Amino acid sequence: MTTPALKTPKAIRDKVLAKIDEERLVKLCSKLIQFDSGVENPASEVEIGAYIAESFRNLKVDVKVIDLPKDVPGQTDGDHPQVVATLPGKGKGPRLMIGGHMDTEPIVSPELWTHDPHSGDVEDGFIYGIGTVNMKQSVASFMAAFKAIVDAGIELDGDLMFAGCCQENGGLIGSKYLATTSDKLGLGPKPALVFEGEQPPCTVSSASTGLGVFPLPTYGHLGPGSPRHTLPP
Repeated sequence: MTTPALKTPKAIRDKVLAKIDEERLVKLCSKLIQFDSGVENPASEVEIGAYIAESFRNLKVDVKVIDLPKDVPGQTDGDHPQVVATLPGKGKGPRLMIGGHMDTEPIVSPELWTHDPHSGDVEDGFIYGIGTVNMKQSVASFMAAFKAIVDAGIELDGDLMFAGCCQENGGLIGSKYLATTSDKLGLGPKPALVFEGEQPPCTVSSASTGLGVFPLPTYGHLGPGSPRHTLPP
């Protein structure tokens, strides 16, 4: 299968980029960090999901908030919403989805943090907080890009979708549910392309992920495992 090429005229790119407010983007990322969406928490994505959904409603685009069914295994207690926003295109191009997960990993060794993990402090060109890299900076960037396209009045050939997924750090639970039940959820056909900003260094690469299970016998004596972070002596 050949991946559809994305070719955007410079005039359109410049028009969209002119609508990017860098100061607002930094504030948005800081705001997302302030939501405690640690994957181990009950209802970890409820507050951040509501905020993201309202942000897209303010753009006057279609927004669906889809709760993860309770019978989906592996999730923590409470409700776990997922936010899907769609800007319809003219039906002449590929469907593109952008976005990522709204939850974060647990806080480890809080005594080593120089800033409160949920402060979202902006200092000396850095944004501090749990999940800044993984991956609220990407979610904020995708939200800003979506808004810039809407504000620029660009009419796209294909649909543009944003997905804020839940329980990623529990095993891709939310995104798997969306991918396998999109027809039943009324989300339309699956996107031809997905941009998922999991990690820096802010480069674009193609990937097709999968899972391989291999037996690996080992021999020897049991020993202690190391912690995720080694404390200083």
